[in-house]
Amino acid sequence: MTYDKYVMDFKQWLDEMAIRRMQKVGQWGQETAPPGPKRVKLGYYGDDYGILTNQNALEKIKAKWAKSEQLFDIYFLRSKEGAKVREEGEVQPEFVHTRLNVPDYQPASDAINVIFTNNMGAERMPMNWWTMAHRFGHAVKNIEAFRYFTRELDSEIYRILEYYWGHRRQPSYLMGAGDGSAQLLSALDSVLGTMRSARDRLLRNHFEFYYELMAQFIIEGKVRFNSRLPRMLPTRFVYGRAEGKYMKHDLDEEDMEGLEDWVNDTLTPEVNNNLGVVLSQAVGRTFVM
Repeated sequence: MTYDKYVMDFKQWLDEMAIRRMQKVGQWGQETAPPGPKRVKLGYYGDDYGILTNQNALEKIKAKWAKSEQLFDIYFLRSKEGAKVREEGEVQPEFVHTRLNVPDYQPASDAINVIFTNNMGAERMPMNWWTMAHRFGHAVKNIEAFRYFTRELDSEIYRILEYYWGHRRQPSYLMGAGDGSAQLLSALDSVLGTMRSARDRLLRNHFEFYYELMAQFIIEGKVRFNSRLPRMLPTRFVYGRAEGKYMKHDLDEEDMEGLEDWVNDTLTPEVNNNLGVVLSQAVGRTFVM
């Protein structure tokens, strides 16, 4: 391969990447930099500023998003107006023109338009490729396709918990519900998920599992589950069990084999299909996070 042919192919590869545009808007000059990596200014911490002003870091983010089937136009807005807006979700262009004071913004009709205005989530993580994909999940949480994805996922998860509980019951999402159901739900998320937050049991609650699945779908191009579930869920109950009528039983070998087939043949393709629909429906729309 000649050098010219290599350069042409490399440029074509860049053009085909999922992130078509990555643009900084607002105050990104060195004079406005945060005073330290853990200090925040205009919505971004110092380490975020360091990542987003480093061209090599931006190219790495683009490369990590390359497996997504949809195009993204991503903007990083750093301004007083932007710092006041958090997790707004879908907006119309007029919102960007007036509330965010970006009068020349025009959304692309053939891409998913995402405007990050800060990195002030409850879980403090630097603005890297995974954080961006996770936070995008928050941004689209109110569109119908994402709500359908969460409803269907929960329905299937309740089915798995039925095997552990021995009866059908919808668990409570509330961490302080007092019946142990939230802990069991989080435990199941941690053994089903294959991303780092699940493996290390760092998921704050069941809702965060939705956004981690979206991040994995964008970064890896598909969601992967652990299909071989453990005989018992990892919990901190006395003797590893919830109390009273919520006591879970151990899976027998037949349960484990049946669930393994179901996770591989039903749950995995269903989740991947539904997340694909979310991204398809997001094309041409603007999301502020």
